[in-house]
Amino acid sequence: MSFKREDNQIKIERTFDAVPSKVYDAYVTQDQFEAWFHPEGWTTTVKAFDPKPNGHVHYGMFGDDITSYGVSIYETLERPNQLVYRDYFANEKGEINPDMPPMKVALEFHDAGDGKTRLVSTTTLKDAATAKQLVDMGVEQGMHSTWNNLDRLLAKA
Repeated sequence: MSFKREDNQIKIERTFDAVPSKVYDAYVTQDQFEAWFHPEGWTTTVKAFDPKPNGHVHYGMFGDDITSYGVSIYETLERPNQLVYRDYFANEKGEINPDMPPMKVALEFHDAGDGKTRLVSTTTLKDAATAKQLVDMGVEQGMHSTWNNLDRLLAKA
């Protein structure tokens, strides 16, 4: 996995051993999303799931003595090439936390040949300081761990 922060953007890339449509579907199919969208050792429960333009997902991630809720609002869904959404920290009711930085996430699913996909995630934040804050909160380790879960899910398919 490669990870780079540049100004107000965080770019993460990784190659998965599955075709782009399968990797894409893992993001927009509720049971698959719940199975992998969390750091290793955690679980995810989806409270609302509507993957369409202006639709949203509201989910909770549960770890040892830690609970984190999020809301993602979909902007662009182009299977199997691109998925764009705005991501927010939220509470159990799905109310967005105005004190935490909103993020715009653009996922690109590139055919890497031999049944593989190069997934490129570009997260855009309001400024460089906010991007640095997210890095300091451990986003690199969290994404590495979360994408390990995705790798395992795709291996089962």
